[in-house]
Amino acid sequence: MDNMKNKVLAFDYMLTLFKRWHEETAPAGVDFTSLSRLSVLKLLFFASAPKDDKDENNLLGIFDEFYALPYGPVESDLYTAIKLGQLPNYEVKERSINIINPNPTYNNLDTETKSLIEGEIEQLKVKNKDLIIKSAFDLVDISHQWESWQTAYGFAQFLGKQSYKMTPESIKDDRNKFFGN
Repeated sequence: MDNMKNKVLAFDYMLTLFKRWHEETAPAGVDFTSLSRLSVLKLLFFASAPKDDKDENNLLGIFDEFYALPYGPVESDLYTAIKLGQLPNYEVKERSINIINPNPTYNNLDTETKSLIEGEIEQLKVKNKDLIIKSAFDLVDISHQWESWQTAYGFAQFLGKQSYKMTPESIKDDRNKFFGN
């Protein structure tokens, strides 16, 4: 499987885990499908980034195309895949998520990748179990605390651009690993 297909499938699997987490955490009547594209792209960043300096097994080897944009980090390959409707089990719209397949299987995703994603989401829950139910703009505010975003976005502005690539190294080395409270 090529890298892009694997990245898309890994993100689709992550959405399934986000859905479970949301169901465990959200108040009655608040459905996972109410999450926005902006929310899931911020959650992807938080899940991908190291949770602390000891977190060597992060997801930046898979999700490696983060760009600093005005509303925080965005994985550009996945943003494109979402816009083109390439996720197998979800349709992520600007203001909602449509579940295409309520019982997805991930036989084409290797066990190591699944375990890595599961572990990173579990660590994220430990950092802030309510992150999954925060508003999109709360998530944006949290992402703006990251020095790696601040530096890359500042450079974009200096160049007169709307975005600038955040290297996996800058995200790993970020001293402001902030997941809200």
